Amino acid sequence: MYNTQEIRKLTHVPQSLINIIFSELAVYATWFFANFTYFITPNMVSLISLGFYIYGAWLFFKGSFIWGVAFIVLRNILDEVDGRLARLTNRTSKIGHLFDAIPNYIGTIAVFVAFFFNKNELFLKMLLPFFILMYFLYPLQNLTIRLLLNKTRKRKYQSLLCYQDARIVAFVILPLVYVGLPANFYINEVLSLFMITIVIGASQFFWMIYFLKDFKEKFNPDKTVKTLQ
Repeated sequence: MYNTQEIRKLTHVPQSLINIIFSELAVYATWFFANFTYFITPNMVSLISLGFYIYGAWLFFKGSFIWGVAFIVLRNILDEVDGRLARLTNRTSKIGHLFDAIPNYIGTIAVFVAFFFNKNELFLKMLLPFFILMYFLYPLQNLTIRLLLNKTRKRKYQSLLCYQDARIVAFVILPLVYVGLPANFYINEVLSLFMITIVIGASQFFWMIYFLKDFKEKFNPDKTVKTLQ
């Protein structure tokens, strides 16, 4: 019988701030699937995750924002499960990587479409510019790290408050905020710009922490001397 310690050893460093929470919840979900539902494969978990994503989008379209958020949160937990389950049970495969990526792309598009047809004002003024900027920001900072440090990305500080967290802000926090607003509330450009600035500013703050930390480790003379000794 598998235990949670084994699963934690197979867990990557969380890619984002919100994944720190989801990662721990996914450990227990992986434990359950591995020990009690062996007939459910990692690819099936990915498909279930996609189903939750699409159903959450459908709930957004129907105006059930709270239930939509609930299914999006469940989907994000399952997104952390399939890879762990594959490594734990030795059922990794090339097609598994494809199955792991599919829910992210299809589900994100589904939620965008749902918001557009239900609350196109919210979509156009908050979600669309938010995601355009985050999609450009994420690969840009990874490319910068590789060019400046000549190394592959470490999954630590530079990813905190980036794409994954942007998705949570857009698909979880904003819908819940929108539910609490009066029906005649006009979401203006100032609020939209404020939300975008906060997330992107925080993203770059953590990126700079990572860059300075890595730069110090790479060029610290004292560390080099200790290593030679």
